[in-house]
Amino acid sequence: MVGEQSSNSARNLIVLIVVIGVLMIILMPSLINMPRTQTVTRTVSVTISQNIYHTMWRTVTLTETITKTERVTVARTLKEQVMVDHEVINQPSGSCTVWMISLPNPGYLEVIVHSSTSTNTYAKVKYTAYGVNFDQEIKIGSSGTASFPILPTKARIYVCNSNLISGASHTVSIKYHYW
Repeated sequence: MVGEQSSNSARNLIVLIVVIGVLMIILMPSLINMPRTQTVTRTVSVTISQNIYHTMWRTVTLTETITKTERVTVARTLKEQVMVDHEVINQPSGSCTVWMISLPNPGYLEVIVHSSTSTNTYAKVKYTAYGVNFDQEIKIGSSGTASFPILPTKARIYVCNSNLISGASHTVSIKYHYW
C-alpha cells in the first residue's frame, strides 16, 4: 500500500510536469510570433481519481494558472537613414534627376515627393545584386511615396517627369530603411 501511494505520487508529479511542458509549448510560439504587448492567461486542471480501498476513492485536482504580459519582437528593428532631405529639383520637360547611392544592407527605399508642379512625376530604382536585375518605376503624381525593395548594392534612384512641353519642380526626400 505504501509502495502504491508513492507510485501514485510519482504519477501525479509526472502529470504535473507534462502539464507544465504542454503549457510551455502552447505559450512560447504565441509569444514569439506576436510583436505587440499581449496578456496570456492559461488555466489547466488535471483531476486524478484512484481507488484506495474497495469502497474509498481519493481524488486529486491539480490546477495551475499562468498569466504573462510582455512586449515581444523577434525581428530586429529597422534602422532609417535619410539620404536626401527635402531637396528642391528643377527639371526641363521629360527629364530625370539621378542619385547613385551605396546601400550596404537589405531593406527598402522610400522616394517621397512632398510636392511637384507636375502630375506626371514618377520614381524609378535600378540595381543589379546577387543575380537580380531590379528595374522598377512607380508613378507618384504631384505628391506621394514610392517604396522599393533593396538588396545590398549601389542603386540608381531616379525622380522624373514625363511632361511633353513644360518642365517641373519637385521637393524630394529619399529614406533608406534597413536591417
